[in-house]
Amino acid sequence: MPTFVGKNKKEIFGKIRDRVEAKLQGWKMGLFSQVGKEILIKAVVQALPCYVMSCFRISKGINHEIESMIARFWWGVNSKKHKIHWGSWEKMCKLKENGGMGFRALEDFNQALLAKQGWKIMTNHDCLLARVMKALYFPNNNFLEAKLGHFSSNIWRGILWGRELLLKGYHWVIGNGQSVRINEDPWIPRGAPFTLRTKKVEEIASWFHKEDIPWVLGITPSRERDDTIGWSLTPSGHYTVASGYKLRFRDPNIAECSVNSANRAWWKVVWGSRLTPKMKIFIWRVFHNWIPVKTELNKRGMSMDNTCNRCKSHVEDVCHALWNCPNLHKVWKHFGYLHLFPSSLRQAPNFLMVMKGKLSKEEFMFFIGITWLIWYRRNKCIFQNKDIEDKIWIPWAMEMMELHLATDQAHPYQKHSKDTVRWSPPLPGTFIINTDASLIDGQPGCG
Repeated sequence: MPTFVGKNKKEIFGKIRDRVEAKLQGWKMGLFSQVGKEILIKAVVQALPCYVMSCFRISKGINHEIESMIARFWWGVNSKKHKIHWGSWEKMCKLKENGGMGFRALEDFNQALLAKQGWKIMTNHDCLLARVMKALYFPNNNFLEAKLGHFSSNIWRGILWGRELLLKGYHWVIGNGQSVRINEDPWIPRGAPFTLRTKKVEEIASWFHKEDIPWVLGITPSRERDDTIGWSLTPSGHYTVASGYKLRFRDPNIAECSVNSANRAWWKVVWGSRLTPKMKIFIWRVFHNWIPVKTELNKRGMSMDNTCNRCKSHVEDVCHALWNCPNLHKVWKHFGYLHLFPSSLRQAPNFLMVMKGKLSKEEFMFFIGITWLIWYRRNKCIFQNKDIEDKIWIPWAMEMMELHLATDQAHPYQKHSKDTVRWSPPLPGTFIINTDASLIDGQPGCG
């Protein structure tokens, strides 16, 4: 934590960047899968600057450098080896249910942390922080009306920046009504906006907008209770850093169209399923067309022949490599999925959404698992020149799915099933005695 912050913020806060860089360089990227990298990034790397961020506003340049280092680590880039960054950092910072990876956008998280300090000043007037700040910066008014001033500290500047976030979600909880301005303050207990829609002051029917009247009539004032400030995004009414950070996803410029109900339902099924973490990361990349098939590599500047290495007759895109290649028809037919494939779709997201609609949850999980194993088989064929015959690969794939999904249930499309022997009671008028014995070869006696 810096004790003094001058004009050269890059030098002061650069120590945070150096700590992150040292931590990332201490890990050998080749030893971690992307699942392991996700855990390290969220639990270790993005936690390093939190303490400083809760007191100061970190410069955009430092945040950008830290995010760039994290992105290079995620995609496997180092000083000796360059790899493709398949997706932008903004896309990976979306919530998982919106198609992202759930990484933190450091600038927005910094603001959410500083808003916590502002919330303490707003709601706990007797704490030391509130008393010091009020004496220095707003002795004659309240925190919501406080100005920056001419000689404000970096801490105060950061808290006022966090206040911008609070203004989007706070509202007054009416008690005796003495602290609330009827036209200026947010107090109507509905979703945002909490302020009045009109300023007429004649009769009650004309005082308020017709949509506001039921909300106003539903308020029960109390002369024995003071007005308090609440936070609209949590059930308890108290501000949390997580709820403040999630406000960024309510911005239509950030949320885009990925928050529609169909996509959210899709991602909830994937991330909440029994699939292994590797399978989940893989299908996340497939959905975004972020796997190195030939058409995608060509789009990113790598000149090569687009023809599939296995069938030698079709262009290799994501759908072809995983589902539509003629060499895979026998595999998909064996598992009973081939006749369900949409023949007209050539985009992976649309293909997956259609298959999810046609299959039960368990069948769809099995379908994703086989897709992951087919990608593994394709890579071994290309890079190790090992092409296993279908009659050998299919039983192996079945064993792998039973192992990874940890299920004893037979696949719904599996043709052969074993008959189970069950105990049944004897016929009426008869008796049955069940016994068991153990004989050890070469030793006398039994048990």
